[in-house]
Amino acid sequence: MITNRDANVIDFLSEFKVAKTSTLEELFYTSYQVATKRLTKLVEMGELSRERGGWSSEYYYFIKKPKELRHALMLTDFYRELHKIATVVKFIPEPTLGNIRPDAIVGFQLNGVNRLAMIEVELSHKGFNSAKYDNFDWTQSIEYKPELIVISNMRCNCHRYTLFKIGTDLDLSPLMKTDG
Repeated sequence: MITNRDANVIDFLSEFKVAKTSTLEELFYTSYQVATKRLTKLVEMGELSRERGGWSSEYYYFIKKPKELRHALMLTDFYRELHKIATVVKFIPEPTLGNIRPDAIVGFQLNGVNRLAMIEVELSHKGFNSAKYDNFDWTQSIEYKPELIVISNMRCNCHRYTLFKIGTDLDLSPLMKTDG
């Protein structure tokens, strides 16, 4: 039998594509043991699939395995970490905003301040391409000027938006600063 919490996990994976056990535990369950028991049951029922990656001993769960697995996991892990320090009001993976498609857009409240940010995960060695954001006219798609959060270990800059660079270790302390 699928519980309400199970249905919430399935909905989350439908939207985010993939998540590690630890992420699902943090967001939906009271303990790691409870999470693994319910997630295993959902796999046995055919609602979810799971695998282990070569870079982690932890299971990751999905309905349909994303093509860019590491990229999708980084976005979901970022969501988990943001959820720990802020109130996430809305998180939309891969929205189309005019002529760009960031990896996500998020509305959140941190230290009593409402914020809106576009998220870009850049794991390749080619680096972050700021041109698409520098050329993006946010006034045509969004009510408030967003910040830009880039998750990457490469150098990056952007001239038109307040930029917060977050390393792949997902240390979110740069978000605690208001000046980027």
